Amino acid sequence: MAKQSTISDGIRQLPSGKFQARYKAPDGSRRSLGSFDTPKAAQRALTLKEEEIEQHTWLDDRKAATPFYQFAWVVFAHKERALKRSTVINHKSILNRILIPAFGHLALQDIRPHAVETWHSGYRGGPVQRQHAYARLSNYLNHAVRWEYIRANPCQVPGGFSDPSAERPAWGVEDFRKALLAASPEFKPVLLTAFSGHLRAGEVMGLNIGDFDPETAILTVSRSLSNAEGLKETRGDQAGLPDGPGGRRTS
Repeated sequence: MAKQSTISDGIRQLPSGKFQARYKAPDGSRRSLGSFDTPKAAQRALTLKEEEIEQHTWLDDRKAATPFYQFAWVVFAHKERALKRSTVINHKSILNRILIPAFGHLALQDIRPHAVETWHSGYRGGPVQRQHAYARLSNYLNHAVRWEYIRANPCQVPGGFSDPSAERPAWGVEDFRKALLAASPEFKPVLLTAFSGHLRAGEVMGLNIGDFDPETAILTVSRSLSNAEGLKETRGDQAGLPDGPGGRRTS
């Protein structure tokens, strides 16, 4: 059986006749750069890698080979505590439904600008959803750059972060009066409360009859309701005027 022979420090000839280049990584481990047809080619690869280490531009190829799905969940867990519950649910949904099916099997180093742009141009889930998913993908890959898994973020789609949603029309007093005239009698108090108290839809749905004090004419907003979070206690704001110290609003 042919034996391996050392040509120079870091280069050895394999039984196959090819030449393997190995180097010492900053963490002290020995890493292979692969096999080459000639000692010169192996030495060239070794020299380039040693220059990266000396110039502090070296990246751990083992980290770069991390699958996107694995890295994305690490980032998700890192950020989860700082996010509202509704945001957590939204981010998890984007990961499970869109990003992991598209990129989950790829190593971070294999997610190239062309792959991202191909996915972006072929996405059929609607422009707003696509923009949200693209922003999440870019955020995860920005973490990969900062944590030194990859050198650059491959999310480079021109206009990819542009908000595609149409501008919401302004709703004035006359518009409210028209809506009030068209509303059913049982719904008129809901519209009056929301409009005069500047309440969000979730805050209106969270109201109880005991939240209004007829003696002081103050409405206390202590709950909100949403599809993502269900019924949630708020700060106990009082509805009416703009936010003041402590987040209190009065009317």
